[in-house]
Amino acid sequence: MRHGAPPGKGPKMTAQDAAGTRVTSAFDGYLDTVGQGPLLGHLVLYSVFDAGVLPEELARWFAELGLDPDRLPPPLRADGAFETVTSNVKHTYEIPGGRAPGGAGTAKGKRQAGKGKERERTATLMVRPVRRDDQAIVCHLVREVRDSGRARLSYQDEVAQVVFIRDRRPGASPGAGELSVTVNIDALPQREHPEVYAVLDSIREQFARHSRYVTGDKMRAMLRVYIESLLAIRVRATGGVYFVHRHHQATLDALHVLVKRFGGGSALYPIPLPDQEEMREMVISAFRQKATQDLQRLAADIAAAQDKAAERDGSVTTAAAEALYDRFRALQAEAGQHSELLNTDLADTSAAMTLVSTQIAALLAAAG
Repeated sequence: MRHGAPPGKGPKMTAQDAAGTRVTSAFDGYLDTVGQGPLLGHLVLYSVFDAGVLPEELARWFAELGLDPDRLPPPLRADGAFETVTSNVKHTYEIPGGRAPGGAGTAKGKRQAGKGKERERTATLMVRPVRRDDQAIVCHLVREVRDSGRARLSYQDEVAQVVFIRDRRPGASPGAGELSVTVNIDALPQREHPEVYAVLDSIREQFARHSRYVTGDKMRAMLRVYIESLLAIRVRATGGVYFVHRHHQATLDALHVLVKRFGGGSALYPIPLPDQEEMREMVISAFRQKATQDLQRLAADIAAAQDKAAERDGSVTTAAAEALYDRFRALQAEAGQHSELLNTDLADTSAAMTLVSTQIAALLAAAG
């Protein structure tokens, strides 16, 4: 016969259960609070994974959701795809049965072998740029051999030639061209050939993918720029969490649907932020920090432009002065908009703005 728990007692709650209950209760309380009052805006978090989206598909989604087409990533270019996939190639492997010079095959090596000090060899395959012009971009797959002590033993410059041949025909799309690979592995041991072919196959595969799809890195960049265009304030110093005012809720809703369509687990989460004193102060503090950093960078760039001018004839180029002035005006407008949206006086930011304004005035006066 199965006996129940004594009256008034239930299963013992573990510390993990208790913690989970507290978190759930706190979150439920937060949602209740949000529902009882006005919103200040949303905290925006997002994750974008590389599921592969066609450019025309992305443009169609923008149109369907009423998003700004000017925020679409630039058209794909085959030459850009080539540079991306060849920019960070590095494949290291152990050479089977390989020993460094002075290793097991020599008298010294035999003595070391008896002491358990044989030096294994590893090879690293890397892509190195060689030449670029209006006909082609030429890279070499190179092979470097090192021993366990990290001493370089040999270097082979051209295990394979990896070339982007530009399409020079009239009417070809910008950056068009094709990938060409020439293998030169006769001097390599047969056991290393699969390693070389694996690297080259990966380059071909990635080139085809980057030439056809808007990949995850491009979509993350596009999304970051779009969110920042909504006068977003970076709440976390390392990025990835933004505050967006409630005036932009319709756009956030559309971006939420868009990112979900990317697939592969991609998602954007607009978390409601109630209009409470603590929440408002958190956002204001984050903006003050951002504005201060932006103004400090601008002040440093103005000083650098002045120093560079002093090395020449003392005048700053009109283009350089106008670019710095445009940055100042953008920061000034952003501070004014946030001051109005958050209903606060950003006096400390205004003081820093005044100092930079003085620098800008001097710079414009010296432009010529």
